[in-house]
Amino acid sequence: MENISMGPAKKMILGMGTYEKLALLKQAQEDKELGIFTQILNIILEAPLNEGGVSSDLIQKFLKD
Repeated sequence: MENISMGPAKKMILGMGTYEKLALLKQAQEDKELGIFTQILNIILEAPLNEGGVSSDLIQKFLKD
């Protein structure tokens, strides 16, 4: 499996809307895809908010629902 934290996939994820990123993250969690979940989480937490990142507070709220 390709490491999604590299290259075009990272750009694609950061280019998504906030809801789309969170939905993708939640789907990986529900599918028990820990590797994918971790990679997406790292991408959106490490990026600055103005470059497509998502705050940890928003992620926590979304995943609890």
